[in-house]
Amino acid sequence: MALIQSSFRNSDSSVFFIAGLPGILFAVLVGAGVAILDYKLTIILFLAIILITLIMRDYRVGVVLLAIVLPVSNAPILQYNFFAYLSLAALLSFSLNRLSGKQKLIWLPSWLWVFYLVPVSFAALIGIPHLSEVPSYMLVTEAFNSTTPLTYIKNSLIYPLLIVVWMWLLIHAVRDSERPERFVGVLAFAAVLPAALTVVVAATSGLSLQFLASGSMESRRYLEVIGFHTNEMGILLASAFGPLIFSAPNARTGIGRLALWGALAIVALGILLTFSRGAFVAASVSVLFFLLRAKGSRLVKWFIVLIIILMLAVLGSALLTRMSEGWSGSASSFSRGSAVTAGRTDIWLALWPEVEKHPLMGGGIGSTAWSAAAHIQSFPSHPHNLYLLILMDTGLIGLTLLLVFYWRFAKTLTMAVSEDLTNQPPPLISAYLQGAYAALLGYLLEALSNGNYMPIPGNTLLWASLGLGLAYTLKLKRAK
Repeated sequence: MALIQSSFRNSDSSVFFIAGLPGILFAVLVGAGVAILDYKLTIILFLAIILITLIMRDYRVGVVLLAIVLPVSNAPILQYNFFAYLSLAALLSFSLNRLSGKQKLIWLPSWLWVFYLVPVSFAALIGIPHLSEVPSYMLVTEAFNSTTPLTYIKNSLIYPLLIVVWMWLLIHAVRDSERPERFVGVLAFAAVLPAALTVVVAATSGLSLQFLASGSMESRRYLEVIGFHTNEMGILLASAFGPLIFSAPNARTGIGRLALWGALAIVALGILLTFSRGAFVAASVSVLFFLLRAKGSRLVKWFIVLIIILMLAVLGSALLTRMSEGWSGSASSFSRGSAVTAGRTDIWLALWPEVEKHPLMGGGIGSTAWSAAAHIQSFPSHPHNLYLLILMDTGLIGLTLLLVFYWRFAKTLTMAVSEDLTNQPPPLISAYLQGAYAALLGYLLEALSNGNYMPIPGNTLLWASLGLGLAYTLKLKRAK
């Protein structure tokens, strides 16, 4: 909690403190709760009261809590409802603070509306008429659980876009803080938490590294206990790896550098334990950018390379098994492609006719679920290719708009670290944004095998980097 409150100013206290008569009343309420309710429910209830109280005192508490919770919100004990309540509480607190009109607002840029929010919202509307076409096995396995228009809009559009709302609040939180670079520490912790969970699950699963690297369906699902497929975890951690590798050498204090180096090591180990080849590619892009473009000591750069080499050596044989998957033996070029991509080429070919059915506007968000291929056989709920996914869901028009969105995303990150910028970010945030640019490029390359254009836990940290960039490139406006 100290970490949460230390990022903020204009607060009388860093911790929810109860004393005197309020303390007595609080104790009475706790006692009554234990007497009436189960003690576990009482703890949950009063924990919620404390969190809501802190958020209502300062919306930035909610922003920081969401930064930590969102990347792991797929975990069975959290799910979307928890982060939705936090989001609404933070938004309410923020809105109440702005009602006076004395403080300033930062509006989302028009390009984000035109090239992202409008096309994805329209895609959700296009998908509604197709809900009755979803095969029953997808509903049974919960690969697709939006059986009614209201549920579909809520799950496919409203809940994901709450991450955009959080990003918008993050922009204000950064601008409202005297030491905004501390948000780099918050985002580093948000990356370390899922990475540490990956390490713990791998260490306690009883599964060998060779099995985890085997590429079998069971090995790719060993992280489902914390709500992730290994490829999804790989995407999440790879998007954090770039910012951390740039940030670690740029912390102002020795403790800060030590903390960020430790975070980088844990995230790197987490990426390796996912055995996600796409994540390896994305992380490699960040390493390459760091060696070529980062300012600083060559000794630091080669030290990082040495650490990576040592990690690769520890997992050497298992990594070789994973990286060589599909290349051994004799096969035709088509069979080889299917083997190397773990069957992705088969999925792409099966889904391409869907693009031809709806070439301009697409079939709506989640269109894989009502594709012809999904009715012929048991089928994945997504095409394992971001660009094919966009084409299927939003058509050529949507693909064009979203590609412009990603271009503006990348441009925002570069503008935020430009020396010509009037509102210069602190050096640590500048370094973080340089790494975020590398991570975004890695994500767009990795997207050939995975990825999602909608905000999800796996790309939360990318949206956070966009928020940091916008905090320094958008102009303030008076609230009306």
